[in-house]
Amino acid sequence: MMEKKKRKIPELLVPAGGYEQLRAAVANGADAVYLSGSSFNARINADNFNDETLADAVRFAHEHGVRVHVTLNTLIREEEREDAVRFAEKCRDLGADALIVADAGLACALRAAIPGVEIHLSTQAGVHSEGAVRLAADELGVERVTTARELAVDEIAALCATGVPIEVFCHGAICIGYSGACEFSALRRGRSAMRGDCTQPCRL
Repeated sequence: MMEKKKRKIPELLVPAGGYEQLRAAVANGADAVYLSGSSFNARINADNFNDETLADAVRFAHEHGVRVHVTLNTLIREEEREDAVRFAEKCRDLGADALIVADAGLACALRAAIPGVEIHLSTQAGVHSEGAVRLAADELGVERVTTARELAVDEIAALCATGVPIEVFCHGAICIGYSGACEFSALRRGRSAMRGDCTQPCRL
């Protein structure tokens, strides 16, 4: 009788918009959390973490065997690039396990400036195809690709077949526009989702 092939259990990665959410995620079995500093993230209105609380958050998570992924998942203007790289270096120094990045140029800058840093491509990058997955891995050097949130299960399976580690959302907001490519909030209210400040006009 043939043995059943063991399936790899997916990592459960949970958002932690503040310390309360971090504690809840750890207490309820998260393998990893993703959280943000005070800038360069798509949730600027969450509690988030400053330098001091980020250090405490990483320490707390690691004491419980939980990895910490820090988001730098907005599009970066040229004049912000050096500040974003410095922030990423600080995250690395504080013990962050990975950085979640949306901007391809920033991913390349981080790869050059911080040897060995683990970079995951954000859902904000809007990856929909096998070609995009391979490009992200081969050209940007990312270790994991988070798919666009609007993909169907069979489409996700095709991306998994590339052999590049794939992350998918299984809950939360599903934008009316394509992930990482909606300017409705910016056009309607002058506040850009690409800068972490979506007012969600599509839901109103």
